[in-house]
Amino acid sequence: MGAGVVKLGENKMCVTSNNLLRLFALLGAIFFVILGSACSGSSSNSDNDVTSLRVVHVSPDAPDLDTLVDDLLILNDLSYSEASSYLAVNSGNRGIKVNLAATDTSIINTDATFSSGQHITLYVTGRLSENNIEQVTLFDRTDIPAPGQSLIRVLHAAPSAPAVDIYVGAPGDSLSEMDPLVGQLPYRAFTGYEGVFAGAKQIRVTIAGTLDVVIDSGEITLDDGQIVTVVARDGSVGAPFELLILDDLEG
Repeated sequence: MGAGVVKLGENKMCVTSNNLLRLFALLGAIFFVILGSACSGSSSNSDNDVTSLRVVHVSPDAPDLDTLVDDLLILNDLSYSEASSYLAVNSGNRGIKVNLAATDTSIINTDATFSSGQHITLYVTGRLSENNIEQVTLFDRTDIPAPGQSLIRVLHAAPSAPAVDIYVGAPGDSLSEMDPLVGQLPYRAFTGYEGVFAGAKQIRVTIAGTLDVVIDSGEITLDDGQIVTVVARDGSVGAPFELLILDDLEG
């Protein structure tokens, strides 16, 4: 046998071009499986790192409104007494603007810090003509109440109304025999969530300290497990005051 020449026996592995191709194909498949798994995990974390933001327009003399987060439009042409659905917003420090629709004129320009998983509602309140637009920001509950109960929260967002009392009872109950759910609620103030029995209800709003009803919901139904925010607001044409009832679980 000459120097530098090695003769392979039949029991030795011979690395051919076909074997190399198979090896590269196997390594490539393993790489893409690992990459796909990593990307899938990253996407899942990203999807969870959001806040749910809802916007409610309760400024009676403001036109339609746009909402921007970090200067990106997320909601346009929201009309008075309308509420958006919950919109997914990246958590963290965010710049929030509410503009007159289709303009660069901001009536709210603020910074907010959002935490992952929160449900938040931003209420646009005040009168544009009086230059006193302000946001009221509420954190919404999403945990289901005890069986047989509903949760109700009240926000006074009617700039034309003084402080009010809120009564929640069965339809037709006499106010003189009831205690208010909340009393002496001033403008832009809000209550915490209060537990009430689910079923047929009537919500009445009176001038604080009197039985003079300024808003009457008529008969409504609060479902078992429902969570609502009741907003007292200035009325549309022909009605001085009205209620806006928002479902905080559905948005």
